[in-house]
Amino acid sequence: MSESAIHLILFAIAALTLVAGVAALAPRTVFARRLPADTFGAGGWLVLRHWGVLVVICGLLLFWAARDATVRHPLLLAVGAEKLAFGLLVLRRRTTPLGKLLLPGALCDLLACLLFLLCWLAAR
Repeated sequence: MSESAIHLILFAIAALTLVAGVAALAPRTVFARRLPADTFGAGGWLVLRHWGVLVVICGLLLFWAARDATVRHPLLLAVGAEKLAFGLLVLRRRTTPLGKLLLPGALCDLLACLLFLLCWLAAR
């Protein structure tokens, strides 16, 4: 895989990751319309907002990894670990209302992990 292909893949995943980070700015807007009103308490909304901030940070790290090959491997490892954990956690709870809502994002994150692995193998 060429450097330009890796660059493009990482930029695309970074952009998609940042789109998901909108939950940091407006978690009630993103989730409340699709879930029963009593799904979250105040603590749940705080956790969702924190998750959104984590997603934004991961997206920004991916932009950095796309542009700088010297930091790419540790950043892909860190972001890949977050995406893998999120994907597996959602898959485990996929039958709940929240799990059903998050499943498309979790599957995209698992696909991103596979692409990170391919980028890593191509760079070896």
